[in-house]
Amino acid sequence: MPRRAVLCVLVVLVVAGSVAGCSSDDDLQGECAARILVGGEVFRPVNGMNVPRRGTARDEGAWVGCDGSEQPSMGTVDVYEVEGADPGDVLLAAEEGGDYVYMRESIPWAERPQLVVDRARYVPCTGPATLTGRWLWIDPEDVPDQEDLAAVHPPYTAALQAREGTGIGLDRWAEVMVPVEITAATRPAPDETLLRQVLEDDVPVTVRLACRGTDFEAVRIAPAR
Repeated sequence: MPRRAVLCVLVVLVVAGSVAGCSSDDDLQGECAARILVGGEVFRPVNGMNVPRRGTARDEGAWVGCDGSEQPSMGTVDVYEVEGADPGDVLLAAEEGGDYVYMRESIPWAERPQLVVDRARYVPCTGPATLTGRWLWIDPEDVPDQEDLAAVHPPYTAALQAREGTGIGLDRWAEVMVPVEITAATRPAPDETLLRQVLEDDVPVTVRLACRGTDFEAVRIAPAR
């Protein structure tokens, strides 16, 4: 992918992540998003950064339209309970792009389950941690020239997505999004070659982390392969 395209994608992703992390109101109010019918109840998708673990498998869900009518032409979707959540309120749908959380549509947004609230919050740093995962984007505010990876110098914030690691909340979540501060003390210093690998070629990284307050700070970072 050309450098310009990569950096444009990063901006879109960070905006999407900001929306997912700041849902004080019903983030789908007034929108007709994909919905599923399970056990006679309609469930709608809810945004968030952290993906919960699958629980017991449920019957397949049927896709429904904006008016709640089933859409047989769209097929069905595998549905799972969510560990630690009432299956009558929250379910997990295994879609092509990954696992997505659905909440019973009749629940008012102000009364949404705690799991829905928690998954829209970054996991705080509580001690030394490690992760192996994808480097999704760099905060656009930290990039002086969005067409030039060579112009990216610390300090800046990177968003990493991980399913492997310690101290990053994977005792509760199957996947987390972690904002990590890359500083002048990070070793080896991420250069243009590394940024091209992780942002353009999607090479995963392994990172050793320390805390700066409740924020994660990269101590060491390197390609995982």
